[in-house]
Amino acid sequence: MLGRATDVISDELDNGNPTVAQWLVDRVRPPARSDFVQLADRNKLSSIEDILVASERTTNAASRGEISLQQARLLQDVLGRHAQLKGLEELSALRAEVEEMRRTDRTTAAIDKSLLPKWGRLSEEQK
Repeated sequence: MLGRATDVISDELDNGNPTVAQWLVDRVRPPARSDFVQLADRNKLSSIEDILVASERTTNAASRGEISLQQARLLQDVLGRHAQLKGLEELSALRAEVEEMRRTDRTTAAIDKSLLPKWGRLSEEQK
């Protein structure tokens, strides 16, 4: 099978299809580091925006042939799961903020045992 694959790859290169040839090469033999893709140190993944930038760079690297399509797909899967977890983390922080706002609203309203704002209450002289 390897001999036939080599012939097909050569034919594709001769026909001017380097993308198809690279795809075939990736199918016949896995890339040298098929289970490892290194991101540059400057790529932080601490926010959703950072993850989107890393996803865009992965797509660009795959389109330029710097990483295989298989590597890109696997990395995109990992980035997608990481984005989901970051989204849950942000949602949890927002829920905590809303709960704090609710607690603050309840305590200020209960201080005077009145739900009316101060400007809407009658003063002692007006009663």
